[in-house]
Amino acid sequence: MHSDKSHSWLDLVFSPGRSRRSAAQQRGVRQYAHCEGFTLLEVLVALFILAVAMTAVSHTANSSIHHVDAMRTRIIGDWVAQNRMAQHQARGDWPAPGIQSGEEAQAGQTYTWEEEVITTPNPTLRRIIVRVHAPADANHTLRELTGYLVQYPR
Repeated sequence: MHSDKSHSWLDLVFSPGRSRRSAAQQRGVRQYAHCEGFTLLEVLVALFILAVAMTAVSHTANSSIHHVDAMRTRIIGDWVAQNRMAQHQARGDWPAPGIQSGEEAQAGQTYTWEEEVITTPNPTLRRIIVRVHAPADANHTLRELTGYLVQYPR
């Protein structure tokens, strides 16, 4: 019935060892099985969103670091002002009215301070205003502390 070279469709489908290529594959057209994954556009959109999010996180972290550093500088400025007042009280000073200035090293940085001593209506009280300036900018006042000294009778 059939010659050696002609085969029925059943022989092509069920014969072991024979290639089972579809007609499209025999014509050179590639067929893809149902592919699962992301398209290039989806990947690019995801990368863009990730880049925007990472930029925002980086900016927030940088801002937080700067804020913490500024807060640290202000706190140390507070300590410098409190130290000046504590030194006057501990020594029992009675400074003359006027303005004095100086420097104090704290936490590896040098802070400049300015004290303004003012007389009050009560002759046994002196008002002292201590201003502490930033290490990087002597024109920027970090802290201003006002205190009073009492002159006790001896």
